[in-house]
Amino acid sequence: MQKLAGIVLIVGSLLFIIAAFMPITIKVVTESDPQKRGEHIQNDRTGWLVVNILFGAGSVVAVVGLALFALHAQSIGDNPNVKLVSYLAPIAAALGTLFWVIISYNRVALPPQEAASNLGVNSWMFPAYTVLMQIALMIVGFVLIQGAYPGWLGWGVMVLGGLSLVAYLVFKDMPPFAHYVPLLVMGIVLVI
Repeated sequence: MQKLAGIVLIVGSLLFIIAAFMPITIKVVTESDPQKRGEHIQNDRTGWLVVNILFGAGSVVAVVGLALFALHAQSIGDNPNVKLVSYLAPIAAALGTLFWVIISYNRVALPPQEAASNLGVNSWMFPAYTVLMQIALMIVGFVLIQGAYPGWLGWGVMVLGGLSLVAYLVFKDMPPFAHYVPLLVMGIVLVI
């Protein structure tokens, strides 16, 4: 189950990270003028559709990987509290991912200029997604620390989740791919 969880985390994380660095994504998210942003979307509707499908699929696949890891965590320790806590990470990530999938869907379903005016779709979904993913990372880090995994991995995932939460609260923004880099590293370690 550990290797399967790792493979699924790798696939989900890579899908999301690939979407984040596709040319249309970079053009749209780095453009400050909503009019020009809308033009980028309008001029590459297929690319924009593909990017948002990859974003949605990557986030869902990563949650499945976290759920598989939580199932695996049930077999690696005797602490009932850690076993219970291990399920909180995929629950938090699944709820956050629901918001992200809605955002991704609306980015494609809305007319380009409307999507370009508000990439987060509304004022609360992106913050909710971001905070829930950061909480999920901190929980996963805690579970990794309690298990038979390298200390650097558990502490790294937990600290990165916490630091990204602080950074988000300070700067009011966080590139979503930042959540999937620690999950990618975790997936690689689970497979090795």
